[in-house]
Amino acid sequence: MATERRLLASAMAGSILAAIIIEVILFVVMLWGLDSLFTPYTLPGLAALLVIAGFVYTRLVRATRYSRPVVRVAGLAGAVIAGLGVAIGALGRPYLGAWLIVVAYYGELVLGVRLKRDLEEHVNRGVNAFIGGMLLFILSLPLAVVDHRLAIIPFIGNLVKTAGLIQVYRELSSRG
Repeated sequence: MATERRLLASAMAGSILAAIIIEVILFVVMLWGLDSLFTPYTLPGLAALLVIAGFVYTRLVRATRYSRPVVRVAGLAGAVIAGLGVAIGALGRPYLGAWLIVVAYYGELVLGVRLKRDLEEHVNRGVNAFIGGMLLFILSLPLAVVDHRLAIIPFIGNLVKTAGLIQVYRELSSRG
């Protein structure tokens, strides 16, 4: 149980770092439009998100019981699709790349909802904010592709998600 808790805490720490990078990228998109998503300013952040996804994936596969099958499928598929989106966007097809990244996040949506049960075995606070913020972030993400000014909505959802992640991380880290 203590090992699961440590692995979950490290996955949450990685998710917090990813959420901060996502906030920066969404802010850039809000200011300069979707074409800014695949520029030399944001590509390092996108690449970092892929690395972090791999880190979080390996921790969640080892730490979860209820969501492990979904983590294996949705987590891996999401990372592959997101990687394709980043590559395609960097090669000059920003809208197709952005839509592939959105599709990848829909896999995370399934994963996050299933992860709730695993987290609730270890923590009492933050899970609902994490899940609610994640839902708002992912479900509104297509709006940012349609009109970059609407990226404010997933930006807010990601802020709520981050606040929940921080609470979950603190509680996982403070026990055992």
